[in-house]
Formats: sequence, C-alpha cells, structure tokens
Amino acid sequence: MIELLVVLVITGLIAAVAGPNLFATLNASQRADDISKVRGVLPSIALNASLLQQQIIIDSEAQINTFLAEPLDFKMLFEPALLIQNNGYCHTSRVSIINESDETMYFNVTSPYCELTELRQNDES
Repeated sequence: MIELLVVLVITGLIAAVAGPNLFATLNASQRADDISKVRGVLPSIALNASLLQQQIIIDSEAQINTFLAEPLDFKMLFEPALLIQNNGYCHTSRVSIINESDETMYFNVTSPYCELTELRQNDES
C-alpha cells in the first residue's frame, strides 16, 4: 500500500512539473502555425489581385476565407483595411490575429509585398 502511495505521489509531482510546460509548448506551436498561415496567404492574395487585375480590400478573415479552400480557424482584424492594388502591391496596414484561446498578436503588413512583421509589445499603441 505504501509503495502505491509513493508511486502516486511521484506521478503527481511529474505531472505538476511537466503539465504547464506541455501546455505552453502546445500554445506556442499553435501560435506559430497561425502566423505561418497568414504569411502564406497574404502574398497569394496579392498574386491573385495581380493576375485578375483587380484591387482587393481586406478588413477581416472572412474576406480572406473567400480565397482559401478551407477557412482560417482564427480571427483577424485589419486597421486600416488592407488595400492590395491590381498590380499586387500592398499598402501598409496593421493586423491583429486573435487565436482560439483569445490571445491577440499584433503585426504590420508592409509594402509592397504583403510581408508580415511582428510588433513588439511597446509598439502596439
């Protein structure tokens, strides 16, 4: 009986130490996946605008989803709305990515190629 109690205590200690690290790693992985998706999608939309010779204005993920086979699983807000000219060049904008755990990440979308650059915490204002 004492051996079983010792095994349970050791298992509990291992879970208490490893659990938070595991969840932090999973959250970081999901965050990196979301950023990677956005970095891949924005230039492809710019290419689409260039091929169609059509100006595209995007202010949320709903408009981005019209260009994708499967919708994004996070929210995006652009301030001001992202303007992609008919030659494929983007105008500078800021984007907020809000993931499933309601964590918000802030980025700049830079001209002319819709590149995503992360804002530091003190740059958010």
